[in-house]
Amino acid sequence: MIKYTDILKAINAKIKEAFPDKEIQSKDITEGFERPSFFIDFSNMAASEMMNYFRNRVTTIVIYYFPSDRYKNRIEILGIQDKLEEIFLDMLKVNEDFIITINETEANIVDGILQFSFDLETVEQIERESPEPLIEELDIEIRKEG
Repeated sequence: MIKYTDILKAINAKIKEAFPDKEIQSKDITEGFERPSFFIDFSNMAASEMMNYFRNRVTTIVIYYFPSDRYKNRIEILGIQDKLEEIFLDMLKVNEDFIITINETEANIVDGILQFSFDLETVEQIERESPEPLIEELDIEIRKEG
């Protein structure tokens, strides 16, 4: 099963590859942060089971970008937004066997901070041992009345 930490590592790897000169903050942003830097957050996380055999998870990923200058940053933010769209608006390769398609992204600028977000949906088969042996062969006798 893919873990949330696997998804975070894949996102971080894409950002580090596209922006090698920018930091990715891992501590809580209320503790302060360096500029320029990214912070990745998971929100609206939901999980459900389907027919006892599959797990469906939906998560919103929010990537915050703190530009170099808090006040003069419009061009920098637009450039970062363009690059984030380029690297995420397609797919996220979590590992060799698991790829998540990303169909839509959204971006907002709030208080001089870029908030770039997208939704991820995963469906995975749940590996469980059956408590009862499965039927291998079933004999049915049909009688016609009348």
